[in-house]
Amino acid sequence: GEELGTETTLLVTMDGDKTVRAVFTEIPAEYTLTVDIEGEGTVSINPETETYTAGTEVTLTAESSADWIFNSWTD
Repeated sequence: GEELGTETTLLVTMDGDKTVRAVFTEIPAEYTLTVDIEGEGTVSINPETETYTAGTEVTLTAESSADWIFNSWTD
């Protein structure tokens, strides 16, 4: 049906029979991290695992190859 809003509170004016659906989306418990490299260098990931539980902090460290310098992170 038609989206009526994304706020947790919805004001409905009763001027006839109504059916309203509250839609909830599950938060994934596990996430993956993909690091792409542009140019010449490496990125170390700590901790490095296949998936991460929500809220895990991951340290990424960039190290440039010879004749290259680290410029920036982007997403």
